Amino acid sequence: MKTKTISKSLIVSAVLCVFMMLPVSLIQAKEHKSGEGQKWNKEKWEEKVKEMNKQLGVTQEQEQKLKEHREKNQAQMKALKDKLKEKREAIRQELEKTDFNEAQVKAIQNEIKTLQNQKEDIRLEGILEVRKILSQEQFKKFSEKMKEHKSFGKGEKFGKHEKREKDEEEK
Repeated sequence: MKTKTISKSLIVSAVLCVFMMLPVSLIQAKEHKSGEGQKWNKEKWEEKVKEMNKQLGVTQEQEQKLKEHREKNQAQMKALKDKLKEKREAIRQELEKTDFNEAQVKAIQNEIKTLQNQKEDIRLEGILEVRKILSQEQFKKFSEKMKEHKSFGKGEKFGKHEKREKDEEEK
């Protein structure tokens, strides 16, 4: 009996540790959603979109389609993120119970996986829609810009280590 209690305690502790180590980006996202930070980010984002459209030579018609697509996509993603948040809270609450239901936890986890898959599907559908709106040349430029953006972010994110490796390669 004592072994079962210890085993359950270890399992609960391990699962709670995993959930406590959720990506820092979730915490940062919450911080940015309040007050001026959000307004500044939105304005900065809109400026970047306008600049990208200018660089790609996007027409007014394309710009309108892209805007409508972006708004629809953001709404879908927000709804999914909200559902994911609810499910994570439900799993946390279930795990905190003294006599938790393991089957219930696993069922909620399966729902979370389904929602995450839906997010990936929406992301892919979004990319495909952008590809339909832009010409081949525009999409190619867009893809190149996105690669630059991602590699720039990695360099900034991980900083000195990657920069040092790059500097050594250049020597």
